[in-house]
Amino acid sequence: MTASTHLQMQHEPQDHQESCILLETLEGHGNNITAICAHPELSIIITASEDSSVKIWDAVTYRLQTTLNFGLERVWSIGYKKG
Repeated sequence: MTASTHLQMQHEPQDHQESCILLETLEGHGNNITAICAHPELSIIITASEDSSVKIWDAVTYRLQTTLNFGLERVWSIGYKKG
């Protein structure tokens, strides 16, 4: 079983109605996705899962760049550090 992350973009509300569009589906985690982080300066997206992995994706092509396996039960949160 493969878990998917659906990337959606929030548009500026028009007439007080908010709408989102599906940008891409990232597939590859083996369990539920627990966190997602888009880096503001680099073109990467980082996802974490209950399968104990963190995946780094190219934010332009949406292709998987690398997988980090931590051997933990699950990864609950992720983030980035500037610098």
